[in-house]
Amino acid sequence: MSCIIWNARGLGNPKAIHNLHRLIADEDPSLIFLCETKLVSGQCRNFKSTFGFEGCFVQDCIGRKGGLILLWKDPLKVKIKSCSAGHIDVVIDHHLRTWRFTGFYGCPIVGSLPELCHLPWLVGGDFNEVLYDHEKKGGRPWSLSQMQNFQEALDHCCLRNIPGMGEFFTWANKQLGSDFIQERLDRYVSTLAWGQLFPNSRCQNLNFYCSDHRAIKIMLGSSLVWGLQRCAKETDAWGFQKYGRVKKQIADLRKNIEAKKIDKDHGPCMLEISNMEENLECPLDKEEIYWKQRSRTDWLTHGDHNSKFFHHKASERRRKNFVEGLKNVEGEWCTDIDSIGNAVTDYFDKLFASSNPSVLDMDTVLSCVKPRVSQSMNDHLSRPFTGDEIWAALADMPPTKSPRPDGMPGLFFQKY
Repeated sequence: MSCIIWNARGLGNPKAIHNLHRLIADEDPSLIFLCETKLVSGQCRNFKSTFGFEGCFVQDCIGRKGGLILLWKDPLKVKIKSCSAGHIDVVIDHHLRTWRFTGFYGCPIVGSLPELCHLPWLVGGDFNEVLYDHEKKGGRPWSLSQMQNFQEALDHCCLRNIPGMGEFFTWANKQLGSDFIQERLDRYVSTLAWGQLFPNSRCQNLNFYCSDHRAIKIMLGSSLVWGLQRCAKETDAWGFQKYGRVKKQIADLRKNIEAKKIDKDHGPCMLEISNMEENLECPLDKEEIYWKQRSRTDWLTHGDHNSKFFHHKASERRRKNFVEGLKNVEGEWCTDIDSIGNAVTDYFDKLFASSNPSVLDMDTVLSCVKPRVSQSMNDHLSRPFTGDEIWAALADMPPTKSPRPDGMPGLFFQKY
């Protein structure tokens, strides 16, 4: 599960809506708080269906200033507690966890809110304040008394700053040269109880998406799920940078070949068509090898260009390996990715946790275990590898499976 805060600087035009679409498609948040929307509730009737959310609350703008929107997805249960031109305060229930979220927009009333409830509390938004001198670069220095007032307000609420990964500054004035100013105006802060409720939370400063404020994302799932999602995203970006979109390359080349074959003005140029068909072989080979590796099928030889077969095998394997749900240690059925990740983490934490047995207990148990590996067997297993054994193992490696840490697949060592 993840939450995003973003000062959109107006959502009343198609370009801004397109950028919000991009943000939601890129990050898939469970909850998103938007400030400075410059919209009223009547203009947001279709936001839930347009952006794929189940819940929506709108705080109208005043004239052409302000405006707040909170969007959320199931299975989050959100109850609105209070709102104003500068904040939306809610209580969230999610998988037996109840906590409080407050979205802020340059609002000075943070000090009056802690008495409303004593739940674990997460606060995020555009505070239009900085905590320290180094949170501003360029322009006139921030007022010391203003920074102290902000720090005292957070201390009064028992809120601590959550550092973000990525670019440090969250706002820039888009000016040039000596007029360029950057500040860290947007952030998440939380109580200690909230940090204990979500000990593996991670905060990340995202792109600007054509605003002058960065979107800020906080991931509340287990470190396992967060790590896998980040790995998948970075691997996909690496694949695009290194190989491009192979399917699109194939489609474009085939389209160009067909266009040359039916050229009515100049007639088909067979040499050019032949060169284009040779160029088509490379992406076709890449596509075949890709689906062959995805399908884990070894018995069909290269050169068949049977990508549909491999695609079917990969899809079948994915359906077979898909985890629909798991029971956690309390016996509750978990179906969404965050709760499944937490169930896996909790299970292995408990499995590998030590009961801190005494030396006497360990000796008693080990004395009942009969050795299965004899001394002669151990000597045979411990002897150095021979060159013939290494070559035999190398020859048995699938040639195009996952490469070694040096980036070379088995095929390289088998052939060269």
